[in-house]
Amino acid sequence: MLPMCFQETAMLLTKQNVPKITLPAGKGEVIQFDERLKGFGIRVRAGGRRTWIAQFRVGAKQRRISLGDAEKIDPDRARALAKQTMASVILGRDPQAERAKAKADAALTLGPLVPRYLAYVASRQRAAGYQAAVRRYLEQAWAPLHCRGVNEIDRAAVAARLLEIAEENGPVAGNRARSILSAFYTWGIGEGIAFSNPVSGSHKPIEETPRERVLSDEELALVWRLAGSGDFQAIVRLLILTGCRANEIAGMLWSELQGDMLRIGSGRSKNKLAHELPLSGPAIAILHGIPRRD
Repeated sequence: MLPMCFQETAMLLTKQNVPKITLPAGKGEVIQFDERLKGFGIRVRAGGRRTWIAQFRVGAKQRRISLGDAEKIDPDRARALAKQTMASVILGRDPQAERAKAKADAALTLGPLVPRYLAYVASRQRAAGYQAAVRRYLEQAWAPLHCRGVNEIDRAAVAARLLEIAEENGPVAGNRARSILSAFYTWGIGEGIAFSNPVSGSHKPIEETPRERVLSDEELALVWRLAGSGDFQAIVRLLILTGCRANEIAGMLWSELQGDMLRIGSGRSKNKLAHELPLSGPAIAILHGIPRRD
């Protein structure tokens, strides 16, 4: 339901007539409609603010939207905008609803969505190191884009910021920042927040090649001897003996040790797949030397 306001009879809205429209005594606003185009008018409010409007009906509901400041848009241009609005209504669209949606989409800025995405990442049982990296890159590296709407950030903005990140922290850091923002947008699309992924098609700051360097037997022996003591020594030596990932060994549970077999559940593996690993005699000896803790 539109708010009540004082309306005069229609008149031709021109550059000469518009300044003559005055606010009646005791009224907060007046709408003067155009005699040439039905639904096109100008709203005059207390204080002198004048705004072009288009009024139309969508089904049983009457709508009204602003077309712009009358001080900046002349009557002919405003009338043309009103015609476009009316035409879109005839084609079955609702300009007011579309404008409200666009405004709501623009309000979805990157910064406030970061905590929500971090909670999602944590719920996926990712490694703590990965969670920390996601937080660091989204909260720090991408901070300059926090105030922009997620659907306003385009490829040019991503590419420009990636160049800055690479210059400030190195090209590899730029690659990490790029992949993390891309993952954020993939999540956003799934949540219905983002329309598309602006990272797609952007250049990586550097093309990385897989590392081929591995430790020699002599180097492994040196690491074994210099592994320190306590839990750190046990973890390093078990990594050498098993080839597991660091978090799989550091977060090992006694319930996962079954005889000479290590059974790592899907909740702790990086690929989310449970797997079993036969343990050698030296590995079992190390595990038996570790005191049990809750």
